[in-house]
Amino acid sequence: MWKYYLLLFTAVALVLAYTYVADPCHRLLQTDFARLRPGQVLLESGAESGSPSSVRCRISYREQGSEEIREDVWLYQFHGTAWEFAKVVETGKQPLTDTE
Repeated sequence: MWKYYLLLFTAVALVLAYTYVADPCHRLLQTDFARLRPGQVLLESGAESGSPSSVRCRISYREQGSEEIREDVWLYQFHGTAWEFAKVVETGKQPLTDTE
């Protein structure tokens, strides 16, 4: 019985690993962000909406040494066998809020 659970655990781990690696809002976005926005700090990223051919990634970032947080939505499209950055769909500023 333990072999069944081990096989099930391995299968789930592989699916999660593949999903993380294949998701352009994680690995690819970090690489593209460093290339397109040098000197800025990526705070958060995640998929906003998507389909098999395109995905919108919402990101928040700030310039180094600045407290102003910006939010963008980047569009990635699937071409052939890989995801590629297409364009910045939305851009904007988010006011800094004090949570105290």
